[in-house]
Amino acid sequence: MNSPLSDELIQEIAEQQINRFVGRFEPSYEYLAAHCALPLVLTPELVNYIRVQFLLNEEVPWIAEADLLLSDLCRPVGYELYAMTPVVRSNLLAKFTEPGFQQKFGRNRLKSIAQLLLDYVTYLMRTHPHQPDQLQAQQWAAMVYLDEQRTQAEEEIKKALQALIKGGKNGQAELARLQRLITEFQPQLSQYDSLRELAEEVGRLLKGEISPPSPMVFTYQTPTVNRRGEIINTETKTAQYFSESLPNNVTLEMVSIRGGKFLMGSLEGEAQSDDDEKPQHKVTVSPFFMGKYPITQAQWRAVATLPQVNRELKPDPSKFKGDNLPVEKISWYEAVEFCDRLKIHTNKDYRLPSEAEWEYACRAGTTTPFHFGETITSDLANYSAETTYGDEPKGKSVGQTSPVGSYVANAFGLYDMHGNVYDWCHDHWHENYKGAPNDGGAWLNNNKDENNNQSRLLRGGSWDNDTRYCRSACRGSFFPDFRSNTFGFRVAVSAART
Repeated sequence: MNSPLSDELIQEIAEQQINRFVGRFEPSYEYLAAHCALPLVLTPELVNYIRVQFLLNEEVPWIAEADLLLSDLCRPVGYELYAMTPVVRSNLLAKFTEPGFQQKFGRNRLKSIAQLLLDYVTYLMRTHPHQPDQLQAQQWAAMVYLDEQRTQAEEEIKKALQALIKGGKNGQAELARLQRLITEFQPQLSQYDSLRELAEEVGRLLKGEISPPSPMVFTYQTPTVNRRGEIINTETKTAQYFSESLPNNVTLEMVSIRGGKFLMGSLEGEAQSDDDEKPQHKVTVSPFFMGKYPITQAQWRAVATLPQVNRELKPDPSKFKGDNLPVEKISWYEAVEFCDRLKIHTNKDYRLPSEAEWEYACRAGTTTPFHFGETITSDLANYSAETTYGDEPKGKSVGQTSPVGSYVANAFGLYDMHGNVYDWCHDHWHENYKGAPNDGGAWLNNNKDENNNQSRLLRGGSWDNDTRYCRSACRGSFFPDFRSNTFGFRVAVSAART
């Protein structure tokens, strides 16, 4: 029975392979081998690209490219695909920390190679979309050497591990691949220990040694008020949710909204209602998740750091400053860009809620003008409290946005559905509900061009609005490129979180 080789012997064999390669040819070959050690997989094209970009002045002959790929340092892993062993890679990459290499190439040569590789892989991802796993690994190999990209690579690896939990034993091969990558990237990873521990936990899950985590649950209280604004009942409720990890150690809590049917629009005779809220009609809404709070400024900044999809996002657009204040002065287009970036970052279909989803989630099973009951008070929501709706006394206005969660939740566990900031919805504006869909989806015009500047829906009222505009049925709209310090948004995602 063969004994496994010790780490010391494996290191010695790798060093001997490198020395034999250089001794067989000439010292400049070592430069090429070291520069080509950063990519996980080599092709003749990539080796040539690296030599031309970095080593033309070092008298490395073109034939060295073939000599390297056909040497003991590389092994074939596919058609015109070659790879070095992890030990050979690490030994060659360590050359860049030696005085001789640093004197010749400078201290930042590895970062330059990593940036070139990242640009090269980005190009290949557009032209070779059928090789996602191989190219993603190459991308990570480059990103972990770049200070501004390392954290993103670690987050992507973490999400890839977490996604395996739903795959059962079918995820074993992918887990093994990710574990190899984590080990190979170890010297550059700032979160190596946590990634290794997560990989081990996922491994135990896939083997059935431990049970998958239960859905997270939070507890909250929701009151009901009469026309005088007096609390006549308070219920303690629970709701399921999941927490999404964003850059900068920021999280986003998404509350589970069960599906069901409801009457959308204002009741006949509802005080201060408008014709655009009629006719009241029955709508069926499928299960989905909705943001527990409006998007905060901290969450906005985190997503604004992600790669642009269609539009630039300013990291700090709000008039009223504070990490836990809702982001405002956001156009509909910018809210959609936020969702698009989040969709790519999480591989979940984040979007703005439809108007029907929003009203269903706001009402939370109620039919009264407000989800709290017959009216609201300044103890329950942030709005222009000098105005009244029922027989409640006038309150005191805050005069700006409030930190999210400052007031109590509705029966579904959602906060700030009345006041604070308006929420953008996905729908186009229609002057009433005649012909409205009944499936809970967004009501869009036939023109599919989202850049046509047709008015979009706003719901919920704001800190600056009278009571009537904060009603569950009240509808607002504005041009999608317009910004206001009363306009914010919250996100939704379909119930299947795969």
